[in-house]
Amino acid sequence: CLKFKAKVFVSQINNPLLEIIKLTKNIGKTKDTKTLNSCGILEIDELNKNFNSLILELNKRTNNLIIEETKRIYQEKLANTDTLTGAYNRRYLKEFSTDYLKIVKREKKNLSLLIIDLDDFKKINDTFGHETGDEVLIRFVKITRASIRKNDLIVRFGGDEFIVLLPNTNISNARILANKIINKINEYNMNKEISFSISIGVSQYEEKDNSIENLISRADDSLYEAKKRGKNCVI
Repeated sequence: CLKFKAKVFVSQINNPLLEIIKLTKNIGKTKDTKTLNSCGILEIDELNKNFNSLILELNKRTNNLIIEETKRIYQEKLANTDTLTGAYNRRYLKEFSTDYLKIVKREKKNLSLLIIDLDDFKKINDTFGHETGDEVLIRFVKITRASIRKNDLIVRFGGDEFIVLLPNTNISNARILANKIINKINEYNMNKEISFSISIGVSQYEEKDNSIENLISRADDSLYEAKKRGKNCVI
């Protein structure tokens, strides 16, 4: 009888301790961590109470961290993107390219750049209004984003001028991509009351380049030539 009572007593202690061990193993691994129930043993119940308080505090701190991180990411996105089109802005281009050009130079990687200007965009605004002009810019970014890779960057450089940065891409492949974007826009224009076109200048990284401005300058010269040749083309 004494042996049986001892066995029951050990079980009464052992089972809640096993629950505590199980709970501590799952903290941080599972989203929903259950609380510990009272077992009637004062010391263990006090331990259970402490663990339950710890779990509540951890959940509270985790939720606060998630909220703060979400806010931080949102604020960072606002700081780095154009609010109208969702493209990156000049600020982000400068920050990204400063570090990335060092990698390109060190590892001798290819890097190409497209500078894109919407043809006669002022005429669209003057004829149909700025709201329609905004819709054209948004549509252009959507078409371009669907044409490039995830690692490529589209940047609103100013007004109706955009830059597409193409890591690990030589100038020949950059021109192929540029023509692909133009063709997609021409397809979109079919049977549309309001159509638009773009001109594109292309450049690629050279060893003498010290900043992204060098690539932009050469691409801008090519863009000027594309405008002279009648627009809606790639140079």
